[in-house]
Amino acid sequence: MKTRRSKQRGLGSFSNLLIILVLAAVVLAGLKIAPYYLEFYKVQKVVDSLKGRGDIATLPAEQIRRVLDNQLYIDEIRRLQRDDISVKRSASQVFVDVKYEVREHLVANIDFVLVFAHAAKLNVDSSP
Repeated sequence: MKTRRSKQRGLGSFSNLLIILVLAAVVLAGLKIAPYYLEFYKVQKVVDSLKGRGDIATLPAEQIRRVLDNQLYIDEIRRLQRDDISVKRSASQVFVDVKYEVREHLVANIDFVLVFAHAAKLNVDSSP
């Protein structure tokens, strides 16, 4: 029985080129976006590190904000503005919210917007 070669020949050169272009676009987007996610994980780590500080109970909200600003500066996170960090204090808890967005150019007239938010509730022990 004789089979025809033209029935199944695999992908054509146009299909291969299309697959390569799609993969290149995904890799390019990933390389542009990944540093912002790594930065956000650092921000989460800094905010969550406040849970281990014993002096949170005695610090006013503005001083807590200053401690956060200093630690973010040490970790080379300079993207956050003063308005991106919210510190609210009650008698028994401290609430720290970090919300910011990143706008980055991808190619031509295509940009992407990443919105990051992290909230931490720090319990304040009044006992030593």
